This record gives sequence, structure tokens and C-alpha cells, in this order.
Amino acid sequence: KLKGVIGFIPQDDMLMEELTVRQNLYFNAKLCLDNYDEDKLNEVVDQVLLDLDLYEIKDFKVGKPLAKVISGGQRKRVNIGLELIREPSILFVDEPTSGLSSVDSEMVMNLLREQVFKGKLVIVNIHQPSSTLYKMFDRIIFMDRGGYEIYCGNPSEAVVYFKTKSNHANAKEDQCTCCGNIDPDQVLQIIEAKIVNEYGKLSRTRKTSPKEWADLFNSKKDQVTTEPAVEEDLPENQYKIPGLLKQIRIYFTRDLLSKLTNKQYILINFLEAPVLALIIGFITKYFHGTSSDPTAYVFYENENLPAYLLISVIVFLFLGMTVSAEEIIKDRKILQRESFLNLSRASYLHTKILIMFAISAIQSFTYVLVGNLIFEIQGMLLPYWIILFTTACFANLLGLNLSAGLNSVVTIYIMIPFLVIPMILFCGVLVKYDKLHPGLSDYEYVPLIGNLMPSRW
Repeated sequence: KLKGVIGFIPQDDMLMEELTVRQNLYFNAKLCLDNYDEDKLNEVVDQVLLDLDLYEIKDFKVGKPLAKVISGGQRKRVNIGLELIREPSILFVDEPTSGLSSVDSEMVMNLLREQVFKGKLVIVNIHQPSSTLYKMFDRIIFMDRGGYEIYCGNPSEAVVYFKTKSNHANAKEDQCTCCGNIDPDQVLQIIEAKIVNEYGKLSRTRKTSPKEWADLFNSKKDQVTTEPAVEEDLPENQYKIPGLLKQIRIYFTRDLLSKLTNKQYILINFLEAPVLALIIGFITKYFHGTSSDPTAYVFYENENLPAYLLISVIVFLFLGMTVSAEEIIKDRKILQRESFLNLSRASYLHTKILIMFAISAIQSFTYVLVGNLIFEIQGMLLPYWIILFTTACFANLLGLNLSAGLNSVVTIYIMIPFLVIPMILFCGVLVKYDKLHPGLSDYEYVPLIGNLMPSRW
């Protein structure tokens, strides 16, 4: 019943960096508002862009924090837009002003304040707010160490409350009489005030412990009579996620657009295989010669063909793993958000597999085409392509598992040689199986470790 009622805006960015501002909002809307047709969906996205003052930059790429295209404040507003697009009635916001300038912080808080005026409940976690931001809140809760609630109520009254409990001078003054500013840090200093030792230095012991502050507040709270809560119906919301196949289509389109906009990624991935085929083929093409022409190339006499084929298999083990090694780990934060929205993890994974297989299919085809032309291999285009493509598919799945299982990109790339080198060693070509260490070799059968290697097959 609560699906779609609660929204959550985390502190970290949840954006697809290669997509534009509008594309980020559009694909998010597609995954959350399945009951809207295309026209209605575009109308909702454009309205959010206007409400968040993002319409002028709607076609800008989001970019990375270290290679900025839009400002930090704009990124934060796009993050807010991801949730506002489905109109949740309760909104949890974690550190909305973190890393922002004072102007951007005020703009973001004003946007959240507007949601309150629309009848929504906005709960914000914030540290060290300025006087202006502090005054924007209707109610404030102070949580002390250990999870103790030590105050809940009007923000201005909080200053008076803590000054009164700590016997401060001018305890009834909640703000500066000259400028009208409130100093939230003053409250935190009162809460964290330390005992002065006999040498006149501050000790590590607090004057009032978290439990003591909580007991003081609870005794005050017990004296206040509260009206009984009135049960109300849950607010209506338009949240509806699409079916599994439709999710795959949306994920596929989103991921494909993300890759196509990265020209460097496309160029390297699709030129890498044919260039490697050109280099390997050129180096290993052995000119045996004939009695009439010593410089002639004779395919039958090219002793390097087995080495070329082995290198080709190893190339696609590397290519398959490197192309998929970062695919899941780079989306980890986005996946956390999409799990909160109850979207299908299986649909996401199927999309990744489809795209990785498509890239590997093109890479292996161009590699075989160039390699066969150089070596003058005839009639083996399809068999060689199938062998190298399936090898790459295995490596894609291995890379995706690494990406899902490890928590650092550096760790993933350190692991790749540990996986590839045994495949080279135990493929049965470089070192014969009957010439391995006695504990591993077998004169009659292929050892188990050899049968487990895709390079052997």
C-alpha cells in the first residue's frame, strides 16, 4: 500500500553521467510511471524541468564530478527531480546541501520548501545549516550520540530551550537583536559542552550526557498533552512500474544511449579488435617462399597459424573481461535507488548481458575478418567467429561477476590476470598435459583443471 508514497533523495548522485539532464529524468519516469502514455510522460518531464529551473540545460550531459558539465547545485536539483517526477507524498532527503555554495544551498532548500506548500511531508537530514536554512524548517529534531532524541519542536524555540537548560545568559533570546540571525552552532556547542578540569583545560567528558539530555526532554514532553491522531486514507499516487520485458527494453535503450554518447568508448572498443588482428596477423605471417619465388607466401607452410589461433583466444578472454569489468560496479548507487523502487534486478542484468554480447559479436567479427584476410584463410569465417564470440561471451559473464562481487575497480583489474594466466597455462598448447607437474598431469586423460579452462575447448 505504501508503494510510491515514500520518496528518498540520497546524498550521493544517482545520475547516468553520459546521458543528458532530460534523458536522466525521462528514463526514470519510464520506469516509475508505466500508466502514462508517451505524450503525458514528456509533459511531466518538461514540467519538472521548468519547476526545478533546469529547462535551459536539459540537453547538457550530466558529466562527472571531476569533469563537470553542469554545476553542483544543478546536479543536486536533477537528483531531486528523479524523485519529484513521481510525486511522492513523503520525501526523505539526506544532506541536500552537502558540497554546495550558500546560494545553491538556499535554492535547493527553497525547492524542498515548495513541496511542503504542495501538501507533502519533507524530512531532511542536515548538518551545520546557516541561519536562513535553519529558519525554513517547521519542526526540528536533534539526535544525540547513541540515537537519543533530545529535542523535537520549533527551531527557534530550540535555541531558547537549550540556553535555558544550560543556564546561559540572555536565555530567552533566540536570535540576534541587531540582525535577526540564529546561530545553530550555538545549540550544538551547548549540547557538546565539555567539563573544565582542575588545570583549566577542557576534558573529554561532556557536562550533560546524551541520556541526561534525553531525560530532560522526555520530562518536558510528558507535560504536553497531544491530540489523538486521526486516521486518514493514503494519498493517491501514480507510481506504477512496467513489466519485466518492458523494463529490459527501457534499460537497454538507456544503456545503449549512454554508451553511444561516449565517443572514446565506442572508438576504442570497436577499433581495438581489428587493430589487434592487424598487428598479430602482420607479425605472425611467415613467408616460407617457393623454389621459384623465395619471398612468396604459402599458407600451408605458415607454422605460426596455431600460435595465431591461441593468441586470438587469449585476446578475446582479455577483451571480454575488460569490456564488462566496470559495468555493474559503476551503476552500484543507481542500483540501490532502483531496488528502493522495486525494479527488477534480473531485467537490469539481462540488459547488461545483451549489450556485452552485442559488443563482443562485433569485435569478434571484425577481428576474424581482418585476421583471415591477412593470413589468407578461406572458408573459416563463420567457425572462427563462433569460437571467438563464445569465448568472449564467457569472458563477459566472468567480468560481470567480478563487477558485481568486488567493491573496487582497481581490485577488479588486479583479479583479471589471476583468471587469464591459468587459462593460458592449462589450455594444453603451451605446456602439454602430460608434461605438467606430476600432481596435475595425467598420461591417459585430460586433467580436471584442463577441462575447466575455456581456452582448452
